[in-house]
Amino acid sequence: MNTKSNHYICNMSRKQIFEKKMERFIYLYIFLSGFVFIEPSLAELAFSFFLLLYITNVRVDTKIFALSMLLFVPCFLSTYISQTFFHLLNLRFVLIDLYLFFAFTILSSHMRKNLSPTDMINKLMLFWAMSGVINIFAGLLSLKNGGKLFGIEILIYGLRLKGFFKDPNVLGAFLVPPAIFYLSRAVRYKKQVLSFLTFVVLSLGIFFTFSRAAWLNYTISLLLLLLIKLFKPKELKRLFTLLISLSAIAILFWKVSASIEILGVNLQTFFLGRTGLQDYDKERFAAQKEFSNILSSTSLIFGAGPGNYEIFAKMSAHSLYLRYIGERGLFGFLLFLIFLLIIVLRTSRSKYSELLLPLLIGQLVNSLFIDSLHWRHFWVLFSLAFVKKDEALKQTIL
Repeated sequence: MNTKSNHYICNMSRKQIFEKKMERFIYLYIFLSGFVFIEPSLAELAFSFFLLLYITNVRVDTKIFALSMLLFVPCFLSTYISQTFFHLLNLRFVLIDLYLFFAFTILSSHMRKNLSPTDMINKLMLFWAMSGVINIFAGLLSLKNGGKLFGIEILIYGLRLKGFFKDPNVLGAFLVPPAIFYLSRAVRYKKQVLSFLTFVVLSLGIFFTFSRAAWLNYTISLLLLLLIKLFKPKELKRLFTLLISLSAIAILFWKVSASIEILGVNLQTFFLGRTGLQDYDKERFAAQKEFSNILSSTSLIFGAGPGNYEIFAKMSAHSLYLRYIGERGLFGFLLFLIFLLIIVLRTSRSKYSELLLPLLIGQLVNSLFIDSLHWRHFWVLFSLAFVKKDEALKQTIL
């Protein structure tokens, strides 16, 4: 009996050790998700290395596995149908999709088992913010070299900050969750000067991406946070105070921006130019309409298969939802909507919904205008829908 007890304790210890390592890996993964200027990215390499070391320790939650089938089944079916009947196969994107779905499954399974999610969310957002701040300061440093740093193009299309991403739109969306998190932290507690400064720096980063979708994401998340705080008078008062401070900074910045030139471009003029329709918007709209042609040319039910949207549209769909329906068909799109509905419902019922719901809704609105299917942070955010209440410690979020 003693031997069995010792063996049980030993096994429990190994599980706990692995879960701790898994948690640290998640921090590393979200941090490295801010550096995707090469493929495979550093995040993918870290994920592969971690999986090779600990594949025997990985345990997938049965409910998470069932949910992930809403993603895996349409992926396999659309790949098979498009390759068999239409000779369309983009193996690279098939593997990318499968990797992200698998990563979501593993991360979500860990979230369900984590006994101290408050501490985990706090640390996750810290590493997320650090990654974002590095991208922002890389933009400042690159000004000395015409927008380049270590040979990497940090600023593109004039003044648009893309950091260590391939597209400013992705960096902008990446910066929104930690920005809103640190605003929430500044609102919830007194004397959170560092949290507010972090929020301001990340907000500036979002501004300098000049991504209209990211600006919308940011605005939606802020408004939802404000709506939630309406039911908490003390926090609402602090939030108004901080937003007034931010507005004062923004007004001052706006007045000064008229006389600021960066790399030969006037800042205020460039901003005003970004608020209207761009020349390339017509091409985007045409690409978005292409989903109907894809479904009529391939399979209405199963779509054209992963990564094949560009074959027809000659460019990205610039919409998660239109890309998904074009590549997975009506069957896959219906299952994806069910998947998203479950994620939103889980998040809204979470103890941490006050924080997570504005972040999630903001990203989903962003995805109307940007193809976010392959954003690593998108799937990390989805996995947070499955965090449980703290069991071992009575902690407070943020």
